[in-house]
Amino acid sequence: MPRRAVALALALVAIAARAVAATPTLKFAQTHVFEAPYKRWTAGQTGGQNLKSPYDETELHLIGARAALVLVEFYDAGVSEAKMRVTNAFDATGTEMTLNASTPGTYGDDDATTMADGGPYSSTAYSAIVPGEYVKRGLSVEITWTSGGTPRTHAMTSIKVGAPTRFKIVTVPVYFFNASESMVHNGHVLTAERVGNMEPSVAREYSSKMPCSTFHTELHPMKRFNMSYVVVPPGRGYDGVTRAAYRINQRDDEANGFDTISIGMGILRKLRKFDGESKIATQYYSPLIYKKSAAKGGGYDGPGGGLGGGHIGTGSYTFSGVFFHEQGHAAGLPHAKEAYNSSSYPYPEGSLQGSAWAYDMHSNKLIDPYKKPCTYNTCPSSIYGYKQDVMQGGHGDRESGQHFGLFSDYNVARIQRYFERRGAIGVTPAGGFAKWDDDAQAWSDATSSVKVVTINEPVVFIYATASCTELSCDSGGALDTSKLWLTQIYPPVTYVGNSTEVVDVDDRAQFERFNYDQATGVERDYCGRGCDFMYKVHFADGTHRTVMIPDGASFRSSPASSISSDATNPLHGDSFISLGCVVRTEGKDVVRVDMLYLPFVWRGVHNRAAQLITSWTKTGGETRPISPVNTVGQPVSTLVASLKMLLPAGKGICSYNVTSAHARQAEELAMSALEGFFQKEVGAPIPPLSGVALACACAGEGPTCDATCKKQVGFRSWELPPSSLSRSSEVQCGCQFKCEDLSGKCQYGFEPASDKCERGTHASKLTKRWHSSQVYYYVDAYDRPLMDIEGAKDMIDDFRHNKTLDEQIKKCRKDPECQRIIFEQAHSTYKTSFKRGICANPCYVKDDWNRVTYIIDMENPWELNITEREALVSAGTTVHLDVKLASSDSTLLSQMQSYISDTCASVSLAMRNAFPWPADTPSTTACPCDASTPPANGDVGNCVGTLLPGSKCQPECHTGYAVSGESVCIAGTLTHALCAGKPCDASTPPPNGAVGDCTDSLASGSTCQPTCNAGYTASGPSSCTAGTLASATCGPIWSLPDSQGLNFTSSARDASRGARTGIAIAVGSAVVLAGL
Repeated sequence: MPRRAVALALALVAIAARAVAATPTLKFAQTHVFEAPYKRWTAGQTGGQNLKSPYDETELHLIGARAALVLVEFYDAGVSEAKMRVTNAFDATGTEMTLNASTPGTYGDDDATTMADGGPYSSTAYSAIVPGEYVKRGLSVEITWTSGGTPRTHAMTSIKVGAPTRFKIVTVPVYFFNASESMVHNGHVLTAERVGNMEPSVAREYSSKMPCSTFHTELHPMKRFNMSYVVVPPGRGYDGVTRAAYRINQRDDEANGFDTISIGMGILRKLRKFDGESKIATQYYSPLIYKKSAAKGGGYDGPGGGLGGGHIGTGSYTFSGVFFHEQGHAAGLPHAKEAYNSSSYPYPEGSLQGSAWAYDMHSNKLIDPYKKPCTYNTCPSSIYGYKQDVMQGGHGDRESGQHFGLFSDYNVARIQRYFERRGAIGVTPAGGFAKWDDDAQAWSDATSSVKVVTINEPVVFIYATASCTELSCDSGGALDTSKLWLTQIYPPVTYVGNSTEVVDVDDRAQFERFNYDQATGVERDYCGRGCDFMYKVHFADGTHRTVMIPDGASFRSSPASSISSDATNPLHGDSFISLGCVVRTEGKDVVRVDMLYLPFVWRGVHNRAAQLITSWTKTGGETRPISPVNTVGQPVSTLVASLKMLLPAGKGICSYNVTSAHARQAEELAMSALEGFFQKEVGAPIPPLSGVALACACAGEGPTCDATCKKQVGFRSWELPPSSLSRSSEVQCGCQFKCEDLSGKCQYGFEPASDKCERGTHASKLTKRWHSSQVYYYVDAYDRPLMDIEGAKDMIDDFRHNKTLDEQIKKCRKDPECQRIIFEQAHSTYKTSFKRGICANPCYVKDDWNRVTYIIDMENPWELNITEREALVSAGTTVHLDVKLASSDSTLLSQMQSYISDTCASVSLAMRNAFPWPADTPSTTACPCDASTPPANGDVGNCVGTLLPGSKCQPECHTGYAVSGESVCIAGTLTHALCAGKPCDASTPPPNGAVGDCTDSLASGSTCQPTCNAGYTASGPSSCTAGTLASATCGPIWSLPDSQGLNFTSSARDASRGARTGIAIAVGSAVVLAGL
């Protein structure tokens, strides 16, 4: 190339270099320094591992609502008057700040002459701090300065801002082997409040190192979990040999040092789910407190390590390096070196070589990635090396004055992604559960939900273990309870707290929603890993509550499968399960807890006898039952009864469609007869796992009907098939069928001659009481319930749905002989029958095919207004029982059949009383009611014994409760009066505060929120329990100010009231308090 051409090229390069140099470099730092707008790791990046998918898509960006350090590097000489203006999508004016001609100091800056000893980050950069309230979507930065007398400007718009994550850690201290809160270690009395709360300086530093906008830690309202012994699941010992589950009373007998540490993980896993924290940015941590054996002095002993993963961690109460490492695992981080070797961590050997400088916002100092002096094999042969990530032993590389080592910028980016994939509550106008939309950089309402049904109520946490091998769970019959050691219930813990929905098996409507065969969504997930066990919780007042234990309470591989061979292998993990549950107590004292076994609980408890496995009592601790045997010492045979309903013949129909309620009624009554027989004739309870099942229902009698009798039991459904036009059903004014009462007069306005409808009710005139994702529940002006189903769904021929329902309705209206119509059910061959007349309320839905579906009360269709349903079983109906025993016991069978036909509790008579019968049927055929059980929170009053059909009595209520009415006996079924908690007057404001949304009539079980004056913060909400108000208080906020206006606050509440205590950290400009 000619020399002139070379010179010209060099000149152009120089000009280009000056042009580039005139543009300043903008960097941010919240946990680490990165160049705006974000730092992204890509496959094959320079100096890093060739990351595999999806780890090559990791990104570190700004954390919403958190203060950010800004670093600006100018490249032209003579810079002066450097300023910066920050705006966002919500504030077009923003704020202007001066750029300081310096940067924050560096940790370890003892000798500024070398980078290896904490030298400055830069000697030329300018800096400022952007307050957290400006770090929002649409963030833009405009930098102005003067260089050589010339004003210059540089702007960067729409800088990406991530989720303003509100991060929380809930602590649950676990005390092992009779360790107590009176123990002392290093001058600390090891109370739950002491070991369950971070020191303020620890919390400040931890919040600085985590990619969140606010952080606080709180002690769980349970306070602690005590374990005098431990049952350990199968695992490997110190020698690497797999061993079976075992039970120990002291740590000296532990087969592996992590065995008892893992027990804390199991407790946390259950609590986090029941607390309703499983979908949001909340982690749980368990400080573990041990008592040494008597041979070793009996003093305090620490865990000697920790475990973490799946949003939870365990370790020492000191909240030091083990805690920091394990909560990294809780956020999904692996060991850094292993991750590097598997192409899922970018920096060599798990080090910080290549990671950016870190930033501690509370001290306003930068932290370099260098190790002084070098001790690792990643170091070059020079005066310094690199620190290790804390996920690879980097705790020892922490700077003097720091509690923790460093996460690399890459691992912090992974934690940020972990947070942004969690949900949040109350961050959108709707106030419900929300998910972060990364593209919109905003929270959006989520289709899923966090269903917490118990809030700040008295509950009991029950935690137990069960071993398939010692129970002989694959026997196919009752379990063996003769040698229990691993199957046991730890002492339950009562407290005031929250809980997700737990199925009360005596609540028929709730129980049917969770039937695995028909449930969807959350209800189906409840038994997604099997439900074979129940807890029966007994209270001091003689009442009890029985619940179906969720979350894998089974030795099965799936909800409906058989017991696997792995479950019978004592060395396999599937042979051992933990059973956790939170049960409402209504403030009553728990005196006994029974563990009950019933295969496939969700299939029904009304027609089967559960087996008592083991118990815990307040006075005696563990109570093991005796395995059931007969008079000669052999196991009792399980009784299996098959039930056939013979209904009146009519219209040539043989197979009969029976609702689930009809089937349940029949099975309940037959089961009651069998239980009564055993108590009266045998003098013992019915054998465990015995039961009754409806085999079929048949209209008419004779060989033809017997040959074609089928079991057709339909569950109710709240769905309709989807619309082919993808739009919701339109609620229109409708009317009912031609309707005549017993006097022959028309009750409603339908006129067959004109085919016109009067007195129809339009949906616009209804009041919405509640709604779910699929169903709207309305009441009309007379407070009559109406259910509107949102959206019609496609009807498929394969399911034999009737596509001409509207035509049948028209015919039925005009045909005086028409006795019933069909209400369509979703994705099911089952149909529900109703009589003409008052079978539905006067609203209907006309779908996209112009078909009519009548809206009926689906909240409780079988118990409410049952006299308006057709009497499928009427007087004269007979019910036959075909009973089969596991062993041939003809005497027992003969006795049982005789008993069924001779008592008031007989199936035949009870079935006649369970459904409507003609008005002239003598009431003396009905069975009486037992009214001697008091209502919850009340006494029997004058309900002291048997109540005749149609009679009433008046129970009384405890102080703080009001009675709802009288108890009434109808057809052998007692309708109890209820004792409801009285409201509270919460209209008095707390000192240093205002009344907020509190009123003079706060319902029992409800909360309200007073507000506090400037400089004060609320201890939590005020709550009402049975007329007694627990008032919130306004306490002062104290702070440790720094130059950036970043605060740390602390608050506590009276531990005797069951409130959470802890600390709160202000990150940026926001403050979150403990003790919520």
